[in-house]
Amino acid sequence: MERQHAPYNGDHKFHFIVAEQDLHTTVGDTGVMIGQLDRLLVVMSLSRVIVGIIPANSEYRVPTNQFIMFDNRLVHVETISAELTISQPREIALYNKTFAELATQAVTGSAARGLITTALNHLRAGTGFARS
Repeated sequence: MERQHAPYNGDHKFHFIVAEQDLHTTVGDTGVMIGQLDRLLVVMSLSRVIVGIIPANSEYRVPTNQFIMFDNRLVHVETISAELTISQPREIALYNKTFAELATQAVTGSAARGLITTALNHLRAGTGFARS
Protein backbone atom coordinates (compact mmCIF):
# COMPACT_ATOMS: atom_id res chain seq x y z
CA MET A 1 0.00 0.00 0.00
CA GLU A 2 2.84 2.37 0.78
CA ARG A 3 4.07 2.15 -2.84
CA GLN A 4 0.70 3.45 -4.04
CA HIS A 5 1.25 6.73 -2.20
CA ALA A 6 4.71 7.33 -3.68
CA PRO A 7 3.55 9.29 -6.76
CA TYR A 8 1.75 11.77 -4.49
CA ASN A 9 4.62 12.39 -2.05
CA GLY A 10 8.05 13.91 -2.45
CA ASP A 11 9.60 15.08 -5.69
CA HIS A 12 10.31 11.74 -7.36
CA LYS A 13 9.41 11.19 -11.02
CA PHE A 14 7.91 7.93 -12.26
CA HIS A 15 7.88 6.44 -15.76
CA PHE A 16 5.94 3.21 -16.21
CA ILE A 17 5.74 1.09 -19.35
CA VAL A 18 3.30 -1.78 -19.77
CA ALA A 19 2.16 -3.84 -22.73
CA GLU A 20 -1.38 -3.26 -23.95
CA GLN A 21 -2.08 -6.97 -23.42
CA ASP A 22 -1.55 -6.42 -19.69
CA LEU A 23 -4.58 -4.11 -19.64
CA HIS A 24 -6.73 -7.03 -20.81
CA THR A 25 -5.27 -9.74 -18.57
CA THR A 26 -7.56 -10.23 -15.60
CA VAL A 27 -5.75 -10.32 -12.28
CA GLY A 28 -8.20 -10.92 -9.45
CA ASP A 29 -11.62 -10.38 -10.95
CA THR A 30 -13.37 -7.85 -13.16
CA GLY A 31 -14.01 -5.49 -10.25
CA VAL A 32 -10.34 -5.54 -9.27
CA MET A 33 -9.27 -4.85 -12.85
CA ILE A 34 -11.71 -1.95 -13.22
CA GLY A 35 -10.34 -0.47 -10.01
CA GLN A 36 -6.73 -0.90 -11.15
CA LEU A 37 -7.32 0.65 -14.56
CA ASP A 38 -9.32 3.53 -13.07
CA ARG A 39 -6.43 4.17 -10.67
CA LEU A 40 -3.96 4.08 -13.55
CA LEU A 41 -5.96 6.81 -15.31
CA VAL A 42 -5.86 8.95 -12.16
CA VAL A 43 -2.16 8.44 -11.48
CA MET A 44 -1.14 9.18 -15.07
CA SER A 45 -2.70 12.63 -14.76
CA LEU A 46 -0.06 13.60 -12.19
CA SER A 47 2.71 15.82 -13.57
CA ARG A 48 5.45 13.57 -12.15
CA VAL A 49 4.08 10.40 -13.75
CA ILE A 50 4.45 9.12 -17.31
CA VAL A 51 2.55 5.99 -18.29
CA GLY A 52 3.53 4.40 -21.58
CA ILE A 53 1.54 1.61 -23.18
CA ILE A 54 3.17 -0.56 -25.85
CA PRO A 55 0.40 -1.26 -28.39
CA ALA A 56 -0.45 -4.92 -28.93
CA ASN A 57 0.49 -4.75 -32.60
CA SER A 58 4.02 -3.46 -31.87
CA GLU A 59 7.09 -5.31 -33.07
CA TYR A 60 8.70 -7.54 -30.43
CA ARG A 61 12.16 -5.98 -30.10
CA VAL A 62 13.40 -6.56 -26.57
CA PRO A 63 12.94 -9.70 -24.46
CA THR A 64 12.56 -8.75 -20.82
CA ASN A 65 11.39 -9.70 -17.36
CA GLN A 66 9.52 -7.26 -15.21
CA PHE A 67 11.97 -4.78 -13.72
CA ILE A 68 11.95 -1.58 -11.72
CA MET A 69 14.72 0.97 -12.11
CA PHE A 70 15.62 3.32 -9.29
CA ASP A 71 17.33 6.18 -11.10
CA ASN A 72 20.61 4.83 -12.45
CA ARG A 73 21.75 3.25 -9.22
CA LEU A 74 19.65 0.11 -8.75
CA VAL A 75 17.41 -2.29 -10.69
CA HIS A 76 14.97 -4.71 -9.07
CA VAL A 77 14.16 -7.69 -11.33
CA GLU A 78 11.29 -10.09 -10.70
CA THR A 79 11.63 -13.59 -12.15
CA ILE A 80 9.62 -16.75 -11.61
CA SER A 81 12.03 -18.13 -9.04
CA ALA A 82 13.69 -15.10 -7.48
CA GLU A 83 13.88 -11.37 -7.04
CA LEU A 84 17.21 -9.91 -8.09
CA THR A 85 18.82 -6.64 -7.10
CA ILE A 86 21.18 -5.30 -9.75
CA SER A 87 23.70 -2.67 -8.67
CA GLN A 88 26.61 -3.08 -11.09
CA PRO A 89 26.81 -0.02 -13.37
CA ARG A 90 27.42 -2.11 -16.53
CA GLU A 91 24.31 -4.21 -15.83
CA ILE A 92 22.21 -1.16 -14.94
CA ALA A 93 23.26 0.30 -18.30
CA LEU A 94 21.72 -2.73 -20.07
CA TYR A 95 18.41 -2.21 -18.28
CA ASN A 96 18.55 1.49 -19.05
CA LYS A 97 19.06 0.67 -22.75
CA THR A 98 16.18 -1.83 -22.64
CA PHE A 99 13.88 0.69 -20.96
CA ALA A 100 14.79 3.34 -23.54
CA GLU A 101 13.97 0.93 -26.38
CA LEU A 102 10.64 -0.01 -24.80
CA ALA A 103 9.86 3.69 -24.30
CA THR A 104 10.29 4.33 -28.05
CA GLN A 105 7.55 1.76 -28.71
CA ALA A 106 5.14 3.05 -26.08
CA VAL A 107 2.42 5.61 -26.58
CA THR A 108 1.78 8.13 -23.82
CA GLY A 109 -0.71 10.88 -23.03
CA SER A 110 -4.06 10.75 -24.79
CA ALA A 111 -3.08 7.70 -26.88
CA ALA A 112 -2.24 5.71 -23.73
CA ARG A 113 -5.38 6.99 -22.03
CA GLY A 114 -7.38 5.77 -25.05
CA LEU A 115 -5.95 2.25 -24.78
CA ILE A 116 -6.72 2.11 -21.06
CA THR A 117 -10.24 3.43 -21.64
CA THR A 118 -10.82 0.81 -24.33
CA ALA A 119 -9.76 -1.93 -21.91
CA LEU A 120 -12.09 -0.49 -19.25
CA ASN A 121 -14.98 -0.40 -21.72
CA HIS A 122 -14.40 -4.07 -22.61
CA LEU A 123 -14.35 -5.02 -18.93
CA ARG A 124 -17.50 -3.07 -18.14
CA ALA A 125 -19.30 -4.54 -21.16
CA GLY A 126 -18.11 -8.06 -20.40
CA THR A 127 -16.51 -8.41 -23.82
CA GLY A 128 -13.04 -9.69 -24.57
CA PHE A 129 -9.99 -8.05 -26.04
CA ALA A 130 -10.51 -7.32 -29.72
CA ARG A 131 -7.92 -5.72 -31.98
CA SER A 132 -8.95 -4.19 -35.25
